[in-house]
Amino acid sequence: MSRNRQTILRYSVILLAFVFSTLAIAQDLTGQWWLEKRTPRADAASGSMKKIISSENELRFTLRYTRNEDRCCSHSEWNKTLPIGSKQLRGLNDAAFGSSGTKVEFDVVRDAGTFHCEGWFADGKGSGHYTLKPNGDYVSELVKWKIGAPTPEQLIHLAMNDTSLVFVDSLLAAGYQFDVAKLVRTANHGVSEEYVNGMRQLGYKPETLDQLIRMRDHGVDPEYIRDMASAGLKDMPADQIVKMRDHGVDATFIHGLEKFGIKGLNGSELAHLRDHGVDPEFIKAFRKFGFDLTVQELTRMRDHGVDTNFASSVREAGFKDVTPSELVRLRDHGVDSDYIKSHGKGRSLDEIVHMHDRGGWSD
Repeated sequence: MSRNRQTILRYSVILLAFVFSTLAIAQDLTGQWWLEKRTPRADAASGSMKKIISSENELRFTLRYTRNEDRCCSHSEWNKTLPIGSKQLRGLNDAAFGSSGTKVEFDVVRDAGTFHCEGWFADGKGSGHYTLKPNGDYVSELVKWKIGAPTPEQLIHLAMNDTSLVFVDSLLAAGYQFDVAKLVRTANHGVSEEYVNGMRQLGYKPETLDQLIRMRDHGVDPEYIRDMASAGLKDMPADQIVKMRDHGVDATFIHGLEKFGIKGLNGSELAHLRDHGVDPEFIKAFRKFGFDLTVQELTRMRDHGVDTNFASSVREAGFKDVTPSELVRLRDHGVDSDYIKSHGKGRSLDEIVHMHDRGGWSD
């Protein structure tokens, strides 16, 4: 076959795919919308209410799409809430926000299509129904790039997530391989152009989109990575930083440990401490008690259920010089302060444990 005929055939296939995909998504894609002003949130550092919302995203826009399949009686529903600016609501008069009740009609334009919204506004809030008008050029580009033609549900996900062609092209340029289903999954899990660029600037470019999605799902974002770097943990492997995030290790936890001289731990060691409940408060309590314990001793005490209340009760029962190892042994054998008070007079801790194990009888 000549090169010209191969080229003609290839573009014919693309054209047919585009035609069929356009027909497939020509059906009305409708759903509900809500719009309201975003409220300022408390500033984490001072606790004061600090306005952090700019005019570019001062509104909260929610879209809902519901699919009913009569053949199998199944029901699926998707919701997407995103910040949006009034300038992106084409055709919506600003006066609608201050009205006591008025009909509205506006468009929200995305690469994948345009949400044509109709409804009602009152007291600064609006709601109604939308129809998504697919963008044929968008579908054509996905087909041409060999990603595939989206189904109606896939297209509405791409539009909801504002998955632009620029973003898709950047993923391809980065060497990622994916089809339209993987692209939808990537968008649904919050992997955006901003997220990808932010992670890349900090040196994190996973080999696959699945790895990138995993980091996003586990809350590993540029802000978290910068916090860890400020706490002395830089250039960590992706799996280690995911583990830290999963176990609740943050900069506050690390700095809290440092106050007690616990420094230089790697990500796995920090996750291990956090997982076992060894935190600054636990360490502080035992310091006040008079025990300056190693990391290993602290972990062992925590694992065996020894806290300062138990340690204090043993001291009050008469064993002022009890050691961490003895506390662990008492706890493991179920010996509490009441038992010591009742049976411990004139006996060592070893004898008390031995007697308790024999059911209260001594030799």
